[in-house]
Amino acid sequence: MRYISNLNKKTVAELEKIVKNDISFQTRQRAHAILLSNDGISIKEICKIFNKSTRTVYRWFDRFKEEQTNNLSDEKGRGRKPALGEYDIDNVKKLIKNHSVKETCNLLNNEPNRIKKVSVQILKRYLKKYKI
Repeated sequence: MRYISNLNKKTVAELEKIVKNDISFQTRQRAHAILLSNDGISIKEICKIFNKSTRTVYRWFDRFKEEQTNNLSDEKGRGRKPALGEYDIDNVKKLIKNHSVKETCNLLNNEPNRIKKVSVQILKRYLKKYKI
């Protein structure tokens, strides 16, 4: 069995702060698992608590050993990619001046290089975000 033990007071304080205040649920779970391991809780018990596989918990521990508390959050690039990005601002501005929101969606979706479809709700959120 592997444990993370003998953490110094500063690291424990950082982990406790993450558990209480971090926005990301996954980051809070990882920090909590490390604190539990520091308290002598076994990997099997930690897996049961968080309903994760042993491999997942081992990966959390490995990431923690690499970079301590800096590496607990999700890696960049995770999650769904946006249908419209900053590179689409000029194109959307031109289209929305001459067309309705629904027509603009149809025109955007008919572009040959468009990978993700743009819905009316996505376009409205985009217009609000970029104040178009």
